[in-house]
Amino acid sequence: HARWSCAKKNKQICNELTVSVTGDLLLRGTRLIIPSALEDMVVQLAHEGHLGIVKTKTLLRSKVWFPNMDHKAELVVKNGLRCQTNTPVKHIEPLRMSDL
Repeated sequence: HARWSCAKKNKQICNELTVSVTGDLLLRGTRLIIPSALEDMVVQLAHEGHLGIVKTKTLLRSKVWFPNMDHKAELVVKNGLRCQTNTPVKHIEPLRMSDL
């Protein structure tokens, strides 16, 4: 099936996959595997408290898994309008000429 074609790219995780007791959830170890259609929503929910990149990724890693999860979390946090407006801009001081 077309949806499982992406699993071929992630063969290294095949041995880590299990199906829940109820048969309706796919797990990687203890972490829930998120369908691609829900990835953005899951990252947004994890970042709801505006924890920053490191804490958002840590939260995601503890509960869920999907390919390129760290990269997607970084993009969401860096590009979030609220985070952009609340993050102070770091200005680099220009070089100053010294008297010789």
